[in-house]
Amino acid sequence: MSIESLIKNGEASSVEFKEDVPPDYKKYVKTIVAFSNTSGGMIIFGVDDDSILRGLPEEGLPRKRDSISDTISKVCVPVPDFDTEIVTVEDKSLIIVNVYPGPNRPYYLASEGVKNGTYVRIDGISKLADAATLKELQLEGKKDSFDAKINFDTEVTEEATNKICSDLSKIANAKITMQNLINERVIIKKGGDYVPTNAYALLQGNVFVFTEVKCALFKGLEKKLDKTMFLDRREYIGPIYQQIEDVYAFVLKNIRLESYYTGGIAREDEYEIPHDVIREVITNAVLHRSYIRSNMPTYVAIYDDRIEIISPGKLYGGITLEQMLEGKTERRNPVIGKIFALARISEGWGRGVKGIILECIKHDLKMPLFEEWGEDFKVTLYRRPLFKESDVTKEFTLLGTEYAVYNTFASNPEMSMSEVAETLNISLATVKRSVAELKEKGRLVREGGKGQGMWIVK
Repeated sequence: MSIESLIKNGEASSVEFKEDVPPDYKKYVKTIVAFSNTSGGMIIFGVDDDSILRGLPEEGLPRKRDSISDTISKVCVPVPDFDTEIVTVEDKSLIIVNVYPGPNRPYYLASEGVKNGTYVRIDGISKLADAATLKELQLEGKKDSFDAKINFDTEVTEEATNKICSDLSKIANAKITMQNLINERVIIKKGGDYVPTNAYALLQGNVFVFTEVKCALFKGLEKKLDKTMFLDRREYIGPIYQQIEDVYAFVLKNIRLESYYTGGIAREDEYEIPHDVIREVITNAVLHRSYIRSNMPTYVAIYDDRIEIISPGKLYGGITLEQMLEGKTERRNPVIGKIFALARISEGWGRGVKGIILECIKHDLKMPLFEEWGEDFKVTLYRRPLFKESDVTKEFTLLGTEYAVYNTFASNPEMSMSEVAETLNISLATVKRSVAELKEKGRLVREGGKGQGMWIVK
């Protein structure tokens, strides 16, 4: 996306504006540190908080840029991965600092120390990392993970190990043995002893507190804590693979099973949201959540129009939402991930999110919403409406391909229809039909001519 478009769109989780270079370096270096500890980002000097292009004085501009670089290199530990450049927009000069996700986490202000100088990006704001986030950053920097650490609150027993292997074998429909658990480092062999990891404790299911999944069925469209508004509530504890099965059953029980006639007297039954989509989202929530945040459960809430799944922990390893949607993945819990893949609970190749989106398009459902939600990650699956909105109200639900095209133009309004077709892996004719529908519904407007204009989404 061009600098002009970034400025027009305003500040975001990965974009911050400064009208000038502040004398107090901490006012911008905190953001540099936060970008390094999360998904990277950009600071644009010469633009105010209202996205108004102010520009910087031409005199001494290269020296000012070099001063920014020197300051970042001197006050941040380790030195972040960044670059600086001077650009001109509408005859006004700007300094841009591009910050990349850092591999040597945590990054922090040297003067403040690790505990008080480590910042992360949350909801577009640079915030001091809490204890759980700091611990996770430290593990990232060491190329280590929580699930691989030794758990001192449990022990490897024959009974527990046999149950894990037996349960996983039934799920996989293949033999899984203690040797598999050793190979995947669920169990660590030290001398003549077997030592459990946190992954073993989570598969055993009786050690950690607050790692359960809380499920609720609400009446209406909003979360209300009045118990009369709960139609059903459950809390699932125990082995994490069993949590997936229990939550999956809860959701299927509380959504509609619809019937279709495909010809003659043959009838097909399918859930209003494909069951593969539901299982994939639930599996991801359990597999990829932060277990360092052990005081937080995973939540599944079913409303009349949607299902919300909220799991502790933002996206891991510095990947962005865009990269995740493209299939890139970083494993927060690699030990659990490997044993889940072995048991065929998950495939482990990052195609799950793409599969979720494609299935929703295939079944003409509104596109699912993936978002970082404070310190958590939230997925919203939209249920099939019982009734279509009245044409009189002129309110339309964008379903399937329409929403995919709409969402693509929203993220990059300068794309051509051919580029959208390539991005979504659909035909150009399909994109053109969707664009025509979106125009008719007043959701898409073209500004400017061919090759020079852009799409305005509403």
